[in-house]
Amino acid sequence: MVKFLTTFRLKPGFDREESYQLWKEEHVPRFVEMLKGTGARKYVIAKLLSAPAGGTEFFGLAEIWYDNLEDAMKATQYSVARRDSAFTERIADMRRVYVLDEEEIDLT
Repeated sequence: MVKFLTTFRLKPGFDREESYQLWKEEHVPRFVEMLKGTGARKYVIAKLLSAPAGGTEFFGLAEIWYDNLEDAMKATQYSVARRDSAFTERIADMRRVYVLDEEEIDLT
């Protein structure tokens, strides 16, 4: 499984809970539609619940899962061309994009 993992922070002046609702209710449905037909297997969003003392600028992350690197690269070119910039331009500051090769370890 290959994953694209993106981390981001909120731009100054945005409420965390209100921003999460906007992310979940407006951005996610649009982005999921954009991902259809690209080979993406799963889209996961996660918001930060707690951080070490001193806080963090980190707000959340998004994962897009693919079967292989080739599908991921093709989908990324497609999705970048059709990016839903409303969320990222208004609220989120994209920080990093990582490409991961995942290996699951069964604990049962």
